[in-house]
Amino acid sequence: MCIRDRNPAQLISMLKSFSDCIFTLRISQLPSHLNIAVLFRYLRNLTSLTITYGSKHLGTKYERVAFGITINDANSIEDCLRLTKSLLYLSMPGNMIDREILQRLMRGLIVNTSITQLDLSHNLLGDVGAKRIAKFVDHSKILTHLNLCDNNIHRCNAISRSLKNNKTLVYLNLKHNRIDDTTGAKLCICLQKNTKLKELVLAANSLRTKFCEKLCELVKVNQVLCSLDLSCNFMQDSDGTVLLEAIKDVTHIVVLDMRYNKIKMDLLADLQAVANKNYVKAFGIPYVAPDKPVDLNAKRKEEAPEPSAKKEPSQVEEKKAPAKQLEKQSNTHPFY
Repeated sequence: MCIRDRNPAQLISMLKSFSDCIFTLRISQLPSHLNIAVLFRYLRNLTSLTITYGSKHLGTKYERVAFGITINDANSIEDCLRLTKSLLYLSMPGNMIDREILQRLMRGLIVNTSITQLDLSHNLLGDVGAKRIAKFVDHSKILTHLNLCDNNIHRCNAISRSLKNNKTLVYLNLKHNRIDDTTGAKLCICLQKNTKLKELVLAANSLRTKFCEKLCELVKVNQVLCSLDLSCNFMQDSDGTVLLEAIKDVTHIVVLDMRYNKIKMDLLADLQAVANKNYVKAFGIPYVAPDKPVDLNAKRKEEAPEPSAKKEPSQVEEKKAPAKQLEKQSNTHPFY
């Protein structure tokens, strides 16, 4: 259904017909900037809402104005968040939400008493927006999942401080934000006092040695954190070795993703083996270590034949001599 092509009266009639049956609503493209209050008014049991303003597959008909949330949309959502008592999951990815729009949404979120999962990925929050999110995290007593993936956040110190005494958040996604090494280290220091966060996603950032050192301290102190996604960063072999020494004796790290760092394959396999061992032991399953992966590039170099030595000119002339003799014999044949 494309809401833009529907008559408002027809849409209201349809919402009334299914008002008691709809619990999850996913709007992947909303070009009409419909007043969201209409949805909340008639969908009394709505618990999950995913909404993205804009259109798909426009081709040459692309217009910048047709994409992203507007001030009026934000005001409408703010009012709905103040009133709803059933909405548990709110996802607004790819809506070009900046700090001004976020400020209006925060007014409704601060008052809301039902939302436990918030997804604002692929927007334009920046560092200022991250500070406002941190205030919400510090204020909320029910938020369990927060996704801030791809929001141009370079420094998340405010979010780090809000996690020190947070008692509800169990999942945090800061993927693809280019968080620097120092900021990542401060996050690890703050998480040492956290007793609730279980899953942390920091993939595709700019984490290096300083972060890895503080992470080693974190996994030894924090016994709750069990899942780490650190792929696509800039950690070296030395960082991987230090991390392996830190986690080899812990049993709570059951998921660890270190792919696409500057770490050799053998060391990656050892890190993954520790996490896999803890994972299967958590379910009481005997662990059998798999064979280490073979580095195909190194194997090809070993199996490649050695380059043959150049032949001396005398040997080449000796091999060419029979050919010249055959040529002379052919010229003396009666046929010629």
